[in-house]
Amino acid sequence: MSDLSSEVQRLLSVVQHQQASIEKLTEAVERLQAALPVPAVEEPAAPREPEPAPEPPAPTLTVRHPLDWDVVTGAERALAWQELFAWVEHIVKAYSLHFLIRPCWWRHRLSLMILTSLWEYYMDTYADGGGIRSNDEFLNQLNNRTYQLGDVFISCREDHTEPAPAVWLRDDDRREFMDMVRAEFYSTPVSGQTVN
Repeated sequence: MSDLSSEVQRLLSVVQHQQASIEKLTEAVERLQAALPVPAVEEPAAPREPEPAPEPPAPTLTVRHPLDWDVVTGAERALAWQELFAWVEHIVKAYSLHFLIRPCWWRHRLSLMILTSLWEYYMDTYADGGGIRSNDEFLNQLNNRTYQLGDVFISCREDHTEPAPAVWLRDDDRREFMDMVRAEFYSTPVSGQTVN
């Protein structure tokens, strides 16, 4: 055991000697740094994160004109509805058409078609700033189209009423019609035939 104990003592002595040497070297370096104007060494900058790529411009969605409600779908249809709605609201206010164009205009196929046509005419008339006759042309068209709207909203003076019933020809109406056809067929002689 004495060999082990002496070996540990020897290692401890070496470590203490190294520690003392390190302390003396550190003091010497500090004295040299104080005596010599050494430019500060910048630490390497942390790697920069790459700047995010600029957002691509949002695609500009435009509504194709002439607008065919039976064909247009998806985002284009949604945009068309928004633009038409805003435009109808504008002309109702601008021309005091609230008694003529009811809030349920979009539920009536005929009014939707008339107002879409008028909207497209408006956009075409005022394209590129319009011309000297743009107001007159549009007002004439507005007068013609609002005349067409006259009967569309007759049933909607208080609240919206569906312009056409969900079921136009009920089963009992269909049977009654077929009974009439059968009665007429059997009671009317076909040329060359006799009815019993």
